[in-house]
Amino acid sequence: MFIFMGFIKRIILEVLLLLFLFFINSKFVFAETPNRSWELAYDKLNIRRQNKMFTDNSLDFLKVPSYTSSHGASIAKTPPIIHFGIVQLTPEYLPGSYPRAAYGGWGEGVTGPDGNYYFAIGNHGSYADSDGPAANAYIIKYDPQVKRHQIELSNKEVCGWSDSTYGDGKLHGEPYIASNGDMWLLGFFGAYPRRSDWGTKYFGGSLIYHNIFTGKSECLGRPVEDDAWPIHTWDWQRNRLYAIGEWGVTNDGGFSGDEYRFNGYGAWDYGKLLVYDTKNRTIIYGQVPKVSTTSETIKWWRRGLLLDRETGKLYGTSTTSPYNFYSYDPISNKFSKMNANLSAPLISWPKRKNKDGSFYIFDRNGGFYKFYPEQDYVQRIGNNYGSTYTETMELSPGGRYLYYIPDSNDAGELGFPIIQYDTQTGQNKVIAFLMEFYFLKYGYAPIGCYGLSLSSDGAHLYAHVNGRFGPDRSTYGGTRPSIIHVEIPASERSGDPVPSATPHPSFSPTQKPGDANLDGRVDGLDYVIWVDNYGVTSGVDFSKGDFNNDFKVDGLDYVIWVDNYGN
Repeated sequence: MFIFMGFIKRIILEVLLLLFLFFINSKFVFAETPNRSWELAYDKLNIRRQNKMFTDNSLDFLKVPSYTSSHGASIAKTPPIIHFGIVQLTPEYLPGSYPRAAYGGWGEGVTGPDGNYYFAIGNHGSYADSDGPAANAYIIKYDPQVKRHQIELSNKEVCGWSDSTYGDGKLHGEPYIASNGDMWLLGFFGAYPRRSDWGTKYFGGSLIYHNIFTGKSECLGRPVEDDAWPIHTWDWQRNRLYAIGEWGVTNDGGFSGDEYRFNGYGAWDYGKLLVYDTKNRTIIYGQVPKVSTTSETIKWWRRGLLLDRETGKLYGTSTTSPYNFYSYDPISNKFSKMNANLSAPLISWPKRKNKDGSFYIFDRNGGFYKFYPEQDYVQRIGNNYGSTYTETMELSPGGRYLYYIPDSNDAGELGFPIIQYDTQTGQNKVIAFLMEFYFLKYGYAPIGCYGLSLSSDGAHLYAHVNGRFGPDRSTYGGTRPSIIHVEIPASERSGDPVPSATPHPSFSPTQKPGDANLDGRVDGLDYVIWVDNYGVTSGVDFSKGDFNNDFKVDGLDYVIWVDNYGN
């Protein structure tokens, strides 16, 4: 009797807690509040403090959860092998309530030239006070060979701000890495500044240079004093770092859903566009852009920076209907308005384009398209899996398959599926449903994913996941980021040609960009090697003139040689 009454009492207390959290605010507050008692109770195998990956292979990955459907997708025949682990961060728990109380990953992830997976985790912090911690964000390196991860850098340590300084609680962009190991990063505020903070406590997002081979890091200050950077991307071939800002938002009235106060000089959905020369370390552009021919102000959507690495041109969309595309040409330094448009702002695209010159893209509402930038044309395909806000996708090496995890915020409602889209048949296939398996075995609910990447042969998918330990599968919560490493069965990715049968050598710290013969000089001898291999797309590496590690010797490699000639 006493055991039964104790059980009833526990249920009542949990229900009251849920109701209390629901009524004091929206799911956003609840989503970011760590709960130690839950972790103690529901971390079933005590994995949260272990820097190791737990390996599973189960037919349960292929079961459609009872609370959702397959949304018209087929289900894989063979389950993948999945390695899973919790990201290790200190301090383990952060003080305060949203938006200064949670670790999470909100940016893209990339596979570096060393074969490791790199991604960012931030703490939503601003400065240490009674409400929360000092801002800190990390680049994490996951090594798939040894299945361990470590902190690559801390922006707080690199920039050296004190606990009382308003810093950047997020690294929110695309941490692309050149073949020589260089990486450029821009900071984004974790807690939205109050109006009085701008220009007094918070002065804008910080710029960081880092090299993964040498470990060298530099903080180069704030390129623009009154904006921060929710997304950035780096064109290492042309030494151009791009970012779009979010310059108008403040949080004077408290956080409640999407209710904000604005500075009056900008708006939440757009900001300044930064063009930074990473070779000469100078600002080329740093204002709200305007169409070069008409001087029309461009309200460039704050989450869309599609870089065409073949042409060097940058693309994004407007924040307002009809959501036209805009382009930026780095050669002319001019912005143009395009005829192509979407049903909602651009939100996701793969890291490279298709052989026909198009990009697969998603809009903010889950619309699925092919975008042909040179033709100024968009072809509507339909909607992605579940018609959801999905921030990341990746194209397989041979271009046959597109991988994504739908609904970056609430993927748990869909069972957290990993989707493989077949570009030849136009069909989605679920590689695995993760929610049920990880919740039942580990007590961990994977909630959403903002970044994923593939190995060079397309056999391995890496992703960082926002999730939490708790009593149920509901999609609130996201204070315990994790890593998933999926070994995709060969039978489930057939028909996708790998560009090279030989693993592509990575750049070593002793190599100089453009120095093909490794004699310590970039000169005419290296040019001869490039000429001899020009146009080759199989079996090439750095020593044959492929200086940007893209499996072919072409004009982009020549640009690298020219830029470094004489070094």
